Amino acid sequence: MTSIPFNSMLIASALLIWSTGGVFVRVLGVDVPTLMFYSFFISALAQSLMFIKPGMRKELPPPSALPRLAALSAIALVNTFTLYYAYSATSISNAIFTHYIAPVLVVVLARIFLNEPITARCMAAVAFATAGLWIMFGGADIAGALGGGIAPGSNLSGIAAGLVSGVAYAVIILLVKVFTRDINPYVLVFVQNVIMSAALLPFAHRVPFDALWKLAALSILSSTLAPFLYYRGIKYIQANRAAILGYIEPLGAIMSGMIFLGEAPGASSLVGGVLIVLSGWMVIRKAVVNGRT
Repeated sequence: MTSIPFNSMLIASALLIWSTGGVFVRVLGVDVPTLMFYSFFISALAQSLMFIKPGMRKELPPPSALPRLAALSAIALVNTFTLYYAYSATSISNAIFTHYIAPVLVVVLARIFLNEPITARCMAAVAFATAGLWIMFGGADIAGALGGGIAPGSNLSGIAAGLVSGVAYAVIILLVKVFTRDINPYVLVFVQNVIMSAALLPFAHRVPFDALWKLAALSILSSTLAPFLYYRGIKYIQANRAAILGYIEPLGAIMSGMIFLGEAPGASSLVGGVLIVLSGWMVIRKAVVNGRT
C-alpha cells in the first residue's frame, strides 16, 4: 500500500536530481549529444545487471509494446534537444517560461484523456507556480522577443523551441502515467535508455575518458535513479499533480547553482521560489487530506 504524499515526494526528489543537470553540463565540458549518449549508455549497461534475476527477465515488455516505448523515447529526445536549443537561441527566462507551459497543458489533457478532474486548488497551484517562475526569471520578455523574426537562432525560433519542449514534456507525463500501469518502472527506464542511446550513437563524437567518472555519476543520478523515482511515483498519483510538482525543477536549478557553482540567488529568485514551494505544498496537502489519487 503506497501513500500519495510518499509518491509526491518521489517525484519531487526526481525533479531535484534533474535540476542538477546544468551543473553537470558546466563541469563536464562535453558537447550535448555526446554527454546524453554516454549518460544513457552507461545507465543502460548498469541497469542490464538486474536481468540476471529470472524474475526481472519476465518483466520485459512484449515486442508489441516496443512501438509505444520507441515513441516515448523519441518524444523524450525532442523534449531535451528543443529545450537546449531554446537556451541557445533566446534568453533563459524565455526558454524556461515557455517550457513550463507543460503543467497547464497536462491539467487540460489529463481531463480529456485520463478523465482527471480540474479542481480549483489545482488551477490555483498552477497560477502560483507560474507566477513564481515568472518572478524568478525576472519576467520573460516574450512579447518583445517576437520582433526577432523566425530565422534560425532568433528569439522567435528559441521561443518556438521552448513551446515545443513544453508540449513534449506534457506528452511524456501523460504517456508515462499510462505506460506504468502495465510496465515495470525499472524496465521502462532501461528500455528507454537503450533506445535513446542507440538513437544518439551517430552523434557521439568521442569517448571523454577524462570525464568518465562524472558521466557515470550523471548516469546513475539523472538517467537511472531520477526517472525510476518519477515513473514509480506517477504510477500512483494524478498526472496533473505530477505536472505541477514539476515547477520544483527550476527552483532546484537555482539551489544547485548556488551550492555547486556559487551563484547566489537574487530577491526575485527567492520570492518566486516561495510561490513555487507553496504550489507544491498545495498539491501534497490536498493529497494528504483526501488520502486518495
